[in-house]
Amino acid sequence: MRVLREDGSGYELDDDEIVFFTTHNNVISVHTRTERYIVPTTLDQLSKAYQDLSFDKVDRSYSVRMDRIAGYHAVRKAVYFEEETTENTKYAPVSEPNMKKVLKHLEEKKDQP
Repeated sequence: MRVLREDGSGYELDDDEIVFFTTHNNVISVHTRTERYIVPTTLDQLSKAYQDLSFDKVDRSYSVRMDRIAGYHAVRKAVYFEEETTENTKYAPVSEPNMKKVLKHLEEKKDQP
């Protein structure tokens, strides 16, 4: 995926690095575990284009890679993507209508060998 760094320079991001997409003030951000990039498209277009990589909307402004979710933080009502104890843990909020889908996914993931 061709993305923009925050300084405006272009960068070719490997699809495997992507953890989630967000939208804020009509700006679409692509998040990896450590970086954030900008991409000129819509959240719906990204979600559809990356559906095969298990991306799904968990909130009106967040589309996450479901297979990268490490857990759910009940107090924050958000998913996280790596061990929760790390300083750089990234969270994505989960809306009430999507809670059941996320918790079911985590339960199924836990049951897999």
